[in-house]
Amino acid sequence: MKSRKLVGTLIGFLLLTSCVTFSGIRQAEQPFANDTEFRDWFAFYYQHPQPDRITVALKFMGSHRYLDEKSNKYKDMPLIASVFLGRIFATNEDSLSTWVPSWQSLNEVEWYVVLVALHMAEHENAKKILAANLTKVDDEHQRRLTRIMKTDSSSFDPLAADIVTSRQINLLWSAFSATGDIRYVKKVITQIHHFGDEEDNERQIGEAALMSLANNAVQHEAVGKLCLEEQRLNDDAKTRLLLEAMITAIVKLDDHADPRSLSH
Repeated sequence: MKSRKLVGTLIGFLLLTSCVTFSGIRQAEQPFANDTEFRDWFAFYYQHPQPDRITVALKFMGSHRYLDEKSNKYKDMPLIASVFLGRIFATNEDSLSTWVPSWQSLNEVEWYVVLVALHMAEHENAKKILAANLTKVDDEHQRRLTRIMKTDSSSFDPLAADIVTSRQINLLWSAFSATGDIRYVKKVITQIHHFGDEEDNERQIGEAALMSLANNAVQHEAVGKLCLEEQRLNDDAKTRLLLEAMITAIVKLDDHADPRSLSH
């Protein structure tokens, strides 16, 4: 009886979010024309890397207040952006120095995102660039960065960190968008069993994990295929049940979803 109620609750949640639409990938080289184009570049970066657009992406986020730490709506975005860039910087050590000149036009808020990302990159070239550009930000952010630089950069890795808040789910998806590394998605799946839990924080983690998984399963073929595989093979019975309900709901709600991969 409890399982039926859980499935019904999940389908209800998916029905409420079914109005979300997803646009295709764009390949423009000029600055982003609108929010949709920027979001496509971010979400599908791993499929079509365009590091030459990092500077215009930062400027776009800055001009749209995405990097405003005081904004209730976007307060997590600076860290999300730093995780995204940190994964890109980590795999482009040789190219990193050639990107620095294009960053000189960034403002302090945008530079802070870059500097945190450089710390996350975990290689010597990134550390040198970080140290050389500390003064690009104000005194308060310099003090923050100095503290951050004393910590192990691996502590910022979404894969290594324990999930203690629903806000961390977005960091996993940010890292996935930058790399396409399916391990980030697998970690999201490890959290969906909290869906329907009595404890508020755990329930919120489970809801964030499951709802984001449903959205991304439709957008990304690799995510959809992993969900289908985990629905059959995952060791946790509740996780399998929730994935089955999610997959059923996606196929019912989205006429364009491919039952073999769940993506369009």
